[in-house]
Order: sequence, then structure tokens, then C-alpha cells
Amino acid sequence: MAFMGNLEYLINNSQSHLYNIFLDEKKEIKCISSKQNKWADYHVISQNGSSDMDITIDPSDNIHLFNVHDNNKVNYFIFNKQKWRLKTSFNLTAEGEKILYPICIYHNNQINLFYYEKNSVSSLCKLKHVVFEKNKAKENLIFQASYHRFINPFKVFTVNNNMIFLFTSLVNDKEEIFIKKFDSQKEEWLPPIQITNTGVSKLYLDGLLDNSNNIHILWSNYTEDDLTINYIKFNLEENKVFIEPQKLSESLNCSFPHITLFNSRVIVVWYQFEHLVTTTSNDFGDTWSEVKPIAKSKRINFKRYRFRTNYNEYSNFIGDTLFGTLYPAIQFLGLGGDIDDEVSTGEL
Repeated sequence: MAFMGNLEYLINNSQSHLYNIFLDEKKEIKCISSKQNKWADYHVISQNGSSDMDITIDPSDNIHLFNVHDNNKVNYFIFNKQKWRLKTSFNLTAEGEKILYPICIYHNNQINLFYYEKNSVSSLCKLKHVVFEKNKAKENLIFQASYHRFINPFKVFTVNNNMIFLFTSLVNDKEEIFIKKFDSQKEEWLPPIQITNTGVSKLYLDGLLDNSNNIHILWSNYTEDDLTINYIKFNLEENKVFIEPQKLSESLNCSFPHITLFNSRVIVVWYQFEHLVTTTSNDFGDTWSEVKPIAKSKRINFKRYRFRTNYNEYSNFIGDTLFGTLYPAIQFLGLGGDIDDEVSTGEL
């Protein structure tokens, strides 16, 4: 069937209440919630046209939403006490610049916003960090990354008081993968570490940080007409590559790869020839299973979901983006056990 290109959010709080938040065809932000395995409440969060957004949840079950408008105005909404409200609005970019890939995280007891700032006349984009003091946005520049035609997304990981960024930048006109770490003791950003040196163009960067301080990194090598899924593992404590780059797929049109860790198993899913395929590792990336199609994806429509949760029963899950079936019977695909909005299986 069809891959629906739009990305939606599923937010799961500590009581296992589920919130499906999305942009509709008018670019309005809407939310449908489920509290007892049944979809019930429906809210229009914003009727103003939005070009992008990101959402997170804090330990107190407050949901934080940042949405970016085409004119680069940013609205910050918060959901608490069963109500959505606009907390603040602000503009951060100058004329001729564009906000890309907003990411919000709750870290060190405060909300943080990160995004790329792209200039229309430059091949550099700036990664900006925003914190809030008395509802006023305070902006800082963290680093700049170079690009050709496409700007890859970046990832943000947190360990204790530290933040780690995963991103691509050009080396000899090809995208290579870097990390940049914040030293909480010195209170300064350390120089970036180059992880790959393959000399091949890269798209669709994804990654996760496991409980042993390993970053599992996924991307598509882009050569002429082919996209090939590749994987590498980097250890933060030793600052070294534990598993060298390895190819997980054939040289086909493999796009939108995503990686998750579930029940100590690393799972990779991507889109290929109008359906989804998957490969898994039971030894944290040392060896991988045979690539197999996800049969259900050939029969139904599906899309991607950003999944955020602080539900204790999902502590065996690490990840960010998953493929899933459509509302109202939302189920994740490729995990070997699904969440269903109406009939909960008790598994992720």
C-alpha cells in the first residue's frame, strides 16, 4: 500500500495516556487523546499555519510543543492540567534565514529548543540552542555545519548533565558524520569528533544512545541512483569507533532508515520498493539478521511517528521515530509487538 509522507507524534505519559498530535492538510495543529484505550478528546491546538514542530514530555507529564511558521515565528505551547495554552511566542532569525529541524528536550530541569538556521546565500547552517528565562528566549550558537543540496537532520542525546550532538558536515565535498559534546565540568563545548571518513554522500541520518554510552548510527549512502543503508557504533567513554561502517542493505533505493533498541535487540527499519523491510541485531550491532520484508506494510497504509514517553513499562525501549499504521488503529510496525490504541498488548 502507500507510505504517507507526513510525520505525526505519539506522546505517552506516566499514566499511559496517549496523545496523537499532527498537522492537518491546512497546517493546523490538532491533538486526539486516549485515556482508557479509546480515542476520545479532540483539540485544535493552533489554527495558524505551521511549517514544522517538535514535541516532548517532562517528568511531571507536561507536554511541550514548539511550532515554526513559514515566517519563522515560533510558538511555544504547553499542556498541563488537561489544557493546552500558549506559553510564549518569539522570533529568532533574521530576514532571509529559515528554521529547520526543531528539536525540544527537557534537560537539567528546563526546556531546551535546538534548530538549524539556514541562510539562503550560504552553504553553512548554524545549530542554535534556546533556553527560557522568565518566558524570554535566550539564544546561543553551538556550531556550524556545511552542506550541499540537502541538509541532514541532527540528533541530540543527554547523559547526566551532558549533551551530545550527532550531525553531518562536509569533508572534501562529501558528508561525514560528527559528534560534539558538552563538558559539564568545564562548562564548555568540546571540539567536534569526526566519526566517518568514507568519502561518500550521506542522507537520512538517525541514531540512538544506549545505556552503555554507545551511539548506534544509521544513514543512507547516496551514490548516483542508489541509496544503501549503513551502520556504525561509537563509544562515548573511549571516544572511539567500536564497529566500523558496515552495509545493512543491498544497493537499492533504501530511504527513511530508523533505528530502535527494544528488549536488548537493535532494530532497523527502512522504506524500500513501496513497503518496509527490517534487520535486527541481538548482540548490539556486531552481527545482523537477514533483511526481511514487513509483510503487513504491503497490505496497509502507514506513516512515521515520533514517539515520546515517560511510562515506566516502556523503559525497555530506546528510540525516536517509528513506522506505524494510521489512526484510529495505530500500531507500530517492525518491533515484534505492537501498541494499539484500542487494545493494549502491554508490550511496545
